Amino acid sequence: LLGDFGLRDGVDGSRLAVLVVRRLLGPALAPRGTAVGRATADALVARRTAGLSTRRLRLLDLVAACPRPIAWTLLAEAVDRPSELFDDFLALRQAGLLRRSDEGAGACVWTYHDVIRETRLSRLPASLADELHRCLIRAHDEHAPDEHEVLAHHLERVGETSRAAGSLTLAAKQAIDRLAFASAATHFDRAFALDPALDRSWELQTRRAECDASRGLSRSAGERFQRAAALREQRDGPSATLDLRSRAARELIRCGQIAPGYEILRQLMRRLGTRLPNSQLGTLAWSAALRARLMLREPTRIAAASTPENLARLDALWTGCTSLSHINPALADVFLLRHLALALEVGDAAHLTRSLTFEAVAVATLGSS
Repeated sequence: LLGDFGLRDGVDGSRLAVLVVRRLLGPALAPRGTAVGRATADALVARRTAGLSTRRLRLLDLVAACPRPIAWTLLAEAVDRPSELFDDFLALRQAGLLRRSDEGAGACVWTYHDVIRETRLSRLPASLADELHRCLIRAHDEHAPDEHEVLAHHLERVGETSRAAGSLTLAAKQAIDRLAFASAATHFDRAFALDPALDRSWELQTRRAECDASRGLSRSAGERFQRAAALREQRDGPSATLDLRSRAARELIRCGQIAPGYEILRQLMRRLGTRLPNSQLGTLAWSAALRARLMLREPTRIAAASTPENLARLDALWTGCTSLSHINPALADVFLLRHLALALEVGDAAHLTRSLTFEAVAVATLGSS
């Protein structure tokens, strides 16, 4: 080991540790792309790979081509001679090039250091890199088809951008299931860049907006919901975009974009045939009139009430109520009362529970019982 790092025997223990760390991390600490960094990394990897057979160098390059540790079983499917894999791996591990987790049949293999991986990849001819990635694609297709993120990496490297974009959307959905919304957003953005057709999908734009909403990026989420609504309107017409526009308004108001958010909400309510007050005095008058009407007469139940339009109206009214409650309480009260009245008319138990709970909280906050 001392000879490998160019150190002499008899060095003090503490100084030896410092020197070894410096030699190990020298390539990593050197500025990327500089002559010093490249020369140090090349020299280190050249010493470790000297005397290795072509088959073992290919195994090293195969592992280096993987964006993350590769399962032993997958690696066995990708190499030319699986029967020699264990011996080849032992030789590479002894040379300090590869390492393996101790997990039995589920063990994974990866390069000992990222510097080794980056150095080998930078020296690979394009034809050999393409061949290695295609071997790994075949192995994943046959034995790990659910590893969409890794599969997309290899597909993109061989120029199959359309298929890579499809794998990235599947990887994004897997990330959403794990609540990894930042990773999902990254996968969606890369998929959109690789395949412009996916960027025009309102379903995928909606999922992308939901990622931002779940991360608290309300402004970005609102803008993406608007884009999804515009895309869907081109295909299905304005009536199909009510929920998306309602969600856009909610996110924009939530992040302080009150004027554009409320304008979307007003347009949405106008499209649904629901009038709103135009002034503060009118808002107070509407609030009083709606409360008096609810106290004096229970709304009449509407026949065949559970229509998509009524459900969209309920969602939009609830959005206005909850979004504006800390900004314009009087206007939020108008939305709440209209939501409560419509929920009673259509017999929607879920929305009725929301309205009554919201009203109860407001009453308790004011100190009434």
